[in-house]
Amino acid sequence: MLCRTISRRRHVIQSITTCSGNSWRKKTDAGGVSSFYSTPMLHKFHDDNFDCLRLRDVHCQTTNGVKVTVYSFYMGTREETPESEHWWRYSILIENVGDVTVQLRERTWCIFSNSDSKETVTGRGIVGQEPVLSPTQCFQYSSLVSLRSSAGHMWGTYLFEREDRKFINVSIPPFLLISKHGEEDK
Repeated sequence: MLCRTISRRRHVIQSITTCSGNSWRKKTDAGGVSSFYSTPMLHKFHDDNFDCLRLRDVHCQTTNGVKVTVYSFYMGTREETPESEHWWRYSILIENVGDVTVQLRERTWCIFSNSDSKETVTGRGIVGQEPVLSPTQCFQYSSLVSLRSSAGHMWGTYLFEREDRKFINVSIPPFLLISKHGEEDK
C-alpha cells in the first residue's frame, strides 16, 4: 500500500512522472484542436491510492486580519531508522484579509506526539522567506514533520510586523497528525 513507506511513495510519484506518457492520451480533431483524456493506467493509480491522496481535514483561523489555513497528509514511515519515524506533509495558506500590509517575521511551532513528547521550534520567517502581504494577498508553502509516534498534533503562532511597525501575533490553528496506525489506536 502507498501509505506504508516514504520510499514507496517516492517510487509511485516517480512512476507517475516517468509514465506520464502512458497516463494521458491526446486526440486531435479535424480542426486541429487537441484534447487529452486519461488512460486505464491513471484510473488504476487513482483507485489504488485514493485513500492516501485525499484531503482529510482543513483547519482555518483568522487572527488580527490574517487568515491561516492548514491541511496535512500522512506520508508514511521511514524504515531505515532504528525507531520508526512517521512523516507528514503539511501545507499552509496565509491570507491578508485585513486592511494593512503585513510582513511575516518569525514562527513558533508546538509539536506534540502521542508518546508524550512536546517540541517547540522557533525561527525567522518560513521556508527561508519573510513574505510581505498587502491586503488581499496570500502566500502558500509546504513543509514536513516527523514523529516517533503514529499520531500527534501541531499548532503555533506567526509574528507579523505591520506597516506601522507594530507587531501582531497570528495563530496557526491546531491540526492532527494521524497515520493509519494512529487511527487504529483511538
